[in-house]
Amino acid sequence: TRATNYENATEWALRSYFGRLNYDYKGKYLLELNLRRDGSSRFGANNRWGTFPSVSAGWIISNENFFSSVKSINFLKLRASWGQLGNQYAEGTDYPFAAQVSVNNNYVFNNILAQGAAQTTFYNPDIKWETTTSQNIGLEVSFFNRLTLEADYFVKTSSDILFRLPVPATAGGLQDPVVNSAEVKNNGWELAAKYKQTINKF
Repeated sequence: TRATNYENATEWALRSYFGRLNYDYKGKYLLELNLRRDGSSRFGANNRWGTFPSVSAGWIISNENFFSSVKSINFLKLRASWGQLGNQYAEGTDYPFAAQVSVNNNYVFNNILAQGAAQTTFYNPDIKWETTTSQNIGLEVSFFNRLTLEADYFVKTSSDILFRLPVPATAGGLQDPVVNSAEVKNNGWELAAKYKQTINKF
């Protein structure tokens, strides 16, 4: 009976710094600034760190003096935002920036089977963070403290998407390299409505 044992282990680390600033002027004008600084061991020294800012602003129009005569609308807010976030995971590997070598590649030398080593993966030392950029503009309005409507238009773009680029087998049969090469864009509307009403105890 022949027994074969096999095991492997990987590790990765992420370090992040985060800052936020909020400003509220008289309950009418709102501003929020955010800044992330993320570093991942899944990238090489060339592009280990990524910086991801975001900003959002709001105007509560219903708190303005000129709006006090409007009785049917108790809350009206216009808001907008822009921001970025990063992704550092490429499926199937924690070391896409480095070549991997296997020592289980035997070969014949002087008619004797000898143990050898060979590179098993393509690598890319210049891969960097995948970035998702989101933009949004929205409106919130509430009528008589009962009916609330929200409408948002958004644009979301993911760029420098991390994925494995297929290479022909004639390149040596190594595992495909991870690259930043794709972009996906989504945009559309989001609508929400809420109604609340008390009837006796219900």
